[in-house]
Amino acid sequence: MISRGNDTRKSGQHLVNEQISNNNCARLISIFQHPRFYEHRTAFKSRPARPWTLTAETAASEKRTAPWDPNFQPTPWPDEEDAPGWEEWYYQHAELHYRNEVAGYAHLIAMQGAAIPRFFAAGRLPLAQCPISPRVVLIEYLPDARTLRDVDPSAVELSLAQSLLATARSFAELGFVHADLNLGNILFVPGT
Repeated sequence: MISRGNDTRKSGQHLVNEQISNNNCARLISIFQHPRFYEHRTAFKSRPARPWTLTAETAASEKRTAPWDPNFQPTPWPDEEDAPGWEEWYYQHAELHYRNEVAGYAHLIAMQGAAIPRFFAAGRLPLAQCPISPRVVLIEYLPDARTLRDVDPSAVELSLAQSLLATARSFAELGFVHADLNLGNILFVPGT
């Protein structure tokens, strides 16, 4: 099943896949970090649409000569008519989001499987006829999870609210800053 992600950047596509190994069944969710799916590409108020094209992505890829610098500063917004420039801008931000996501899971390893989904792997997904290989993050899929946005506030018990606050405090105690903590990014599984 492929569905649009809940991420505010809307930069990924999610693929739920059942993996079977050693007679254990685990459900994984793959988050594709491909810049073609950025919500920012759509027209909004005075912002023009910046649709993805293979031609512009190829041109941006051909200009990219240096290996990825982990300390890079993203390029400023290109001129409106610079399609390859925009593809490079989106690519750089997809890479930055990927690296932040992986670093966040590594930083919060003690909380995985309890307060946050388990992180399994990360890498690239080579695609035929695509000049970039999008990043992929494999995390635990929680089939019954719902976002807090989807819950009636009157149904949130005090113990759940206290648990959420304790989790947020744990982030801070571990030196982690969640830059996008919102009702759509808080999951809970009923009955747990």
